[in-house]
Amino acid sequence: MINKKKINIIIYSELGKRNSGSGHFLRSLNLKKYLSNCSSKIVILFNKNINKKKFAKKNIFFLKKENHIIKFVKKDFKNLLIIDKYKINHNTLNNVKKYFNKIIIFNDLEFLKKVDKNIILINSQVTSKKKITKNKLIGSHYFPVNIELLNVRKKYKIKKNLKNIFVFFGGSIDTKKTRKIIIKLNSLINQKVNFFIYSNNNWKLKKLPKNIKFIKIKKNYYSDLLKYDAGIISSGFIKFDLLTIGMPVVYIPMYLHQIKLAKQYSNSNFGINLGYYKNINKNRKSLDLNISKNLLPYKKRYYMFNNYRSNFDGKGIIRIKKILLNL
Repeated sequence: MINKKKINIIIYSELGKRNSGSGHFLRSLNLKKYLSNCSSKIVILFNKNINKKKFAKKNIFFLKKENHIIKFVKKDFKNLLIIDKYKINHNTLNNVKKYFNKIIIFNDLEFLKKVDKNIILINSQVTSKKKITKNKLIGSHYFPVNIELLNVRKKYKIKKNLKNIFVFFGGSIDTKKTRKIIIKLNSLINQKVNFFIYSNNNWKLKKLPKNIKFIKIKKNYYSDLLKYDAGIISSGFIKFDLLTIGMPVVYIPMYLHQIKLAKQYSNSNFGINLGYYKNINKNRKSLDLNISKNLLPYKKRYYMFNNYRSNFDGKGIIRIKKILLNL
């Protein structure tokens, strides 16, 4: 194995919009932070114009052309490329692969089926137990949540009563859409609860019920999670944060690929799926029954807590680091 000082890691990601969201970029930041002591220098590249001066100090750069990835390759180093994007450009991959000893690709939605020997695919959205083949890492055990969640996990408890609900539909979901969904859910839950909606957006909405509050999401929101008794999300990457600590999860998918994921996870007993957000108004009776039966009772939430924690241990980033060091 090459000396640690001889490893050069390049992460190529995106700060997306709509269905790709910001999850890929945040996952890349988690990797950069945790892998920093096993590489000479970790560079994050992504395909969106940014505040260049602000990010350059953190070794985060904007690429004008994807092929410019090769400019960051170092001679006499073991060069590793990690790609974390919603979709992979096949032409770019074919053009740059010869410059890297190994390429690791997060293949969450399985857009890639077959790859060359020097490429490893990670599919951490699969709910089955971990599986390793020559060039595939499969299962949620390989999702790299922030290592700080392990401390939150130690402190998180299930309370007898459901009072405070964490809500996050992604950084790019518009405010009016979110407002309609939460007001509808507020009418369905037949006990007093508080909704705390996290977003990157600036909220300028009409007067809302006092139990609905909006919070500007911050870099480290992990300690906030200790305040909440359940989470309502769209089924994006944030589900791994909640499942890791054992927070009961409700899915309201916003995009087509999220409908599939929400169904997959709820069928595996990893959350309650209320269905596509556009159908919220059509299924009042079934939603009311689902919430009353599966979310409000303490015993149901306590089961979720134990079930989630026994299947999501939050150590995916540790496993990935170990694999990278032994390539």
